Amino acid sequence: MKYLITGGSGLIGSAITKLLLEKNEDVNWLTSSKKNKIGVKSFNWNIYTNQIDENCFQDVDVIIHLAGAGIADKKWTVNRKKELIDSRIKSTQLLFETLGIRVVKIRTGIVLSKDGGYLKSVAAPAKYGLAAALGNGKMITSWIHISDMAHLFLFASKNEKMKGVYNGVAPNPVTNYEITKQIAKALNRPFFLPNIPAFLLKIAFGEMAAVILMSQNISSEKIEKANFKFEFEDIKDALENIYK
Repeated sequence: MKYLITGGSGLIGSAITKLLLEKNEDVNWLTSSKKNKIGVKSFNWNIYTNQIDENCFQDVDVIIHLAGAGIADKKWTVNRKKELIDSRIKSTQLLFETLGIRVVKIRTGIVLSKDGGYLKSVAAPAKYGLAAALGNGKMITSWIHISDMAHLFLFASKNEKMKGVYNGVAPNPVTNYEITKQIAKALNRPFFLPNIPAFLLKIAFGEMAAVILMSQNISSEKIEKANFKFEFEDIKDALENIYK
């Protein structure tokens, strides 16, 4: 099959691209910048001027749409929030206006990868022996290993019966305290510090702290009923694999 990926150079996009290339699939990237990768053909678009190089769609069977400004890359100012929303809505609208196709929406949980995302930002202090739970530590974290995330997108692309919304999360969510403890354990680092108070997180992250302190107890039942098999269902196994 031939795939077109938007946001191909991001955390999830990179993992999917790597997996596809390993399977000798053809991959195109649709990008707003001049990003190139060996084995991938890159095409340009501009979501703010509604311009798109339609050559990117030639012989393409599947589009994986991941484009959007990084949620945790910057503090949430008024302008930043507008950018977060516009980058997602405008890019999706441009694709819909250009094509009419089967759509599967995968709502991603906390993606665990040593290359970025949660483990690189929020959990980074654990590398230095400074692991500490956030807030009261009781918030539920719905997570997924980056490998399972990439395989889930490919599974959805090949399963013609799948339509609508699915949650991209592993079957066993954990508390913030537990995931922090397991991160420290996987890194062979101590875990003894008191929790980081919510008010300090609000100072450090601004409005984004509301997301960090939010419980997200999300079900994986629907995707499991579609017969997707997770490689990593346990947080301990997932983190040991990442940090091995």
